[in-house]
Amino acid sequence: MNKPWCGGVCFEQNQIENLFHWLINNVLPICLIMILNIVLIIRVIRQKNRIKQNRSIWYRCRKLTIQMISISSIYLICFLPSGLIYVLRILLNDTQFGENALQIYFQYTFLFANALLPFVTLSLLPDLKKNIKLIFKRIIPNQTRNVKIRPIVTQIRDVQQ
Repeated sequence: MNKPWCGGVCFEQNQIENLFHWLINNVLPICLIMILNIVLIIRVIRQKNRIKQNRSIWYRCRKLTIQMISISSIYLICFLPSGLIYVLRILLNDTQFGENALQIYFQYTFLFANALLPFVTLSLLPDLKKNIKLIFKRIIPNQTRNVKIRPIVTQIRDVQQ
């Protein structure tokens, strides 16, 4: 553990530090996300029954709930499978269980979650499409313009005079 670069997690050989790392970085966030999402949904349902007369407050709460659940579901989708494999490894006492799946499928899922998060967050912002269109209209004006054709009024003079 005193090498500056050891090719992986340096404390992987020490079981106590490895277990602490796994619990804090994998198990705790997944459990907290699941518990807090359930609490949030229960709170929103209870609040909906209380605030029936004010629709604007309910609409805002609903939007915030959808945003929270969609953002946390990205984390759960990307990290829950590898977490389950590690739990099964401990329960089955088999250190090679799911090794192929971890190496092939779940090795870089945290990168996928980090890359996908900004797009999901931006898609949940209200009026984003309208604001982006306005920005592009200011930057790049329309090349085609509507031109109204009006008749030219001229005076006809008598040529025979």
